[in-house]
Amino acid sequence: RRDGGGGWVDWKDNFKSTRLVEAHAGAVMALDPSPRGPYVATAGGGWVDWKDNFKSTRLVEAHAGAVMALDPSPRGPYVATAGVDGSVRMLCCKTKKQIYQASFGQAATTLHWVPPQVDPEQVTLVVGFGDGVVRLLKEVKDAFVLLHVFKPHTLPISALSFTRSGDLLASASSDGTIFFMKITKDADGAAKEFAPIGFVTIGAPISSLHWCPDGSKLLACASGEARLIEIQRPVEEQLDTSATFEISLEMREFPFELKRVIPEKPPPKEKKEGEDDDEEEAEPEPEPIIPPTGNALACQWVSDRSFLVSYDGEETRGKVYECAFDNKYPLQELDTHSGAVSLIRFSHSGRYLLTGSVSGQVGVRPVAEGASGESFFLTKCWKGYIHGMESKVTGCGMSWDEGKLVTCGTDGSVVMLKITDGFGESVQEALTSAQALREAEAMQAMLELEELKAKEEALALRPEPEDIVDPSHYSLQQEKIQAEEDRRLAEAELKKMSLKERVALIRTDFEELLEQNSKLPAGEQLPRDEMEIDPGLRVILEKEADDKVEEARKELAWISEKKQIGLDKLKSCFLDDLAVEYITLHSLRSPYTVASFRTKKLSKAQRASMDAVHGLIDSEEQANKGGAG
Repeated sequence: RRDGGGGWVDWKDNFKSTRLVEAHAGAVMALDPSPRGPYVATAGGGWVDWKDNFKSTRLVEAHAGAVMALDPSPRGPYVATAGVDGSVRMLCCKTKKQIYQASFGQAATTLHWVPPQVDPEQVTLVVGFGDGVVRLLKEVKDAFVLLHVFKPHTLPISALSFTRSGDLLASASSDGTIFFMKITKDADGAAKEFAPIGFVTIGAPISSLHWCPDGSKLLACASGEARLIEIQRPVEEQLDTSATFEISLEMREFPFELKRVIPEKPPPKEKKEGEDDDEEEAEPEPEPIIPPTGNALACQWVSDRSFLVSYDGEETRGKVYECAFDNKYPLQELDTHSGAVSLIRFSHSGRYLLTGSVSGQVGVRPVAEGASGESFFLTKCWKGYIHGMESKVTGCGMSWDEGKLVTCGTDGSVVMLKITDGFGESVQEALTSAQALREAEAMQAMLELEELKAKEEALALRPEPEDIVDPSHYSLQQEKIQAEEDRRLAEAELKKMSLKERVALIRTDFEELLEQNSKLPAGEQLPRDEMEIDPGLRVILEKEADDKVEEARKELAWISEKKQIGLDKLKSCFLDDLAVEYITLHSLRSPYTVASFRTKKLSKAQRASMDAVHGLIDSEEQANKGGAG
């Protein structure tokens, strides 16, 4: 038996109940006993074993619902995931189990490990949520610690992107806005403060963001036919955000276009006997067809000049295009999936291009020379259906040693695949750069977690910032608008309090004087009226108060008279000349109703005419009676 509200499960045997599970944070919405053994699957995201004398043992902890984002750790065999159940979880690739988690009141929509330029220790996550809040969580021992929290949007966060230098964070939302945050760092190079710069309005939901390697421009995918937008980096000194955070930046859209398709000409008609060649009408040349592009779904800069982008059009679905703004046609076309590509990213080393589709397919393509500079994408590409055909791939990444491929999707599953040695050897032969191997060795050396123990303990003692849990909490834009009004109220309150403090001090001094006067001999005491410095002041103040009261009374009397006159005018216009109002009587036991007619009173002229008519009728009747007599 399950309890829909308490989050527990009971097993009943011979009318005796045993509490099995008491580990759910919320309600247990469903359960299903396994046919292979004494296991119970719960809709809260887990499996429970109850075979040992009806004692519950949590076997598996997982997301309850779709997994919206995933990112492998760059420093160890760990994977961070985020789901619509509002939880952020840390998984271990070696044990294939969950290590710990943090739960929040809103769905987690996107997640990334912050770059080393923002956190040199690379143990901090940036997570976007469904209520527009962004949180930075740092892993400490066996838990997440909240470092920073702010609310740049009012609708779900759809994308987050740091500059490579780590000085700016851009966040996008389904409300069609992109917010820029300035990052201030401490002496160790870690992020100390996130200050708002401003936001731009795109006017359509945004699905993907990525900064150019030099940090000079931002690439964004927005809903609409081929809407791929390049936004210039904001320069804080040139912006005026004294009244609002909304700013204007230079933008341009990429004019993506596939090569024109020229339809084949129809075969020439056969000539009939006696038909002249001049009589044949010249058929017009077929016009070239421009295939529709569709919506831009995902984007990724490759170098300062070129970038990757995917669309969901009829001809563009399943392909990734390498493009540049100085050429409207694609530089290179990578045939990747059968469905539209919704995810594009590189592995941590840049040796692999990872893609995911809306139909549950994942692709891995080796890259020569890494992701920086001029890259060459190999034609060899592994791809497979990891998630269901109706499930969208929402996250994909490689472990820190590039020995495992980890993916997640809207079907609620997190799948881990081992990369065989044969695949790695074939890729190694094709790649000419040894930079990825050196980076992997450097990341492996960072696994010495004992050196971070002192810093982690100091961080554990640091008070956490106050979390944003109220959905009605001001966003940064709303707070900016309300700041001036709040400042005025605070100044008025401060002035009022200072005046009250002065009055209190004067009252205290006066009471001390009265007490000293009462202790003097009777002949030396001053009468109370002698204590008044200005005897006429009270009279003046009372007169001023009476004048103000009289003025207020006159104003209210004028307002009252004005309202009364208006009411009288309405009555005289709509009610005084009314003889019968519109009245409807409803039957209690039947559906019948009876209604009267709204009838006005007769005018003076009508009444005079009617009186005259009645006088004539009366005179005729009297005349008839007299004649008959």
